Amino acid sequence: MSAAELPAAADVPKSTPSRAVAPHKDPSLPPETRHIIWADRQSAFLSWAGLIIAFLITLGFLAVSTWIVLAGHDAAGTVICTVDLVALVTVFVTQKNRAKPTEPPA
Repeated sequence: MSAAELPAAADVPKSTPSRAVAPHKDPSLPPETRHIIWADRQSAFLSWAGLIIAFLITLGFLAVSTWIVLAGHDAAGTVICTVDLVALVTVFVTQKNRAKPTEPPA
């Protein structure tokens, strides 16, 4: 596209935003649609935040159990580590087996 084909600044409508508007804040969309978009984005954010926090908690428990084992308390460190790993596996298995809600008929 050459410079001659580009529209002049006066030809660009004034309502055109200088940058893209987030879909959940776009005033041209109905409020219901904006709310649905916001709820979907919030749900995705909370899912990722939960995974990151669970990962950090797991690393913390593994670090503490390693420290306890290295301090000479083999049984206590092993129990803490085993309980941590079993709980982590249980959460992920039950999450996969949880039934997804069905769509209501249209």
